[in-house]
Amino acid sequence: MHQKTETLLTVADIAKRYGKSVNGVYHMTCYRPGSLPPSIKVGRALRWRPEDVEAWEKSQHAADDSEEVEQ
Repeated sequence: MHQKTETLLTVADIAKRYGKSVNGVYHMTCYRPGSLPPSIKVGRALRWRPEDVEAWEKSQHAADDSEEVEQ
């Protein structure tokens, strides 16, 4: 039986990707739900699945496109 080894993104990875500080990522996760991709808890740590991040980015891009059409 083979288990797929999945590489999860760290808070530092997300901070770098979106130009935020590590503390900013923690703050946004707690106080601004939906402003970042959905995270998962691994023990006490926050992690992100790369496919969840990509899906969230696509959904944000689609939402931006629909707002431009409405204007």
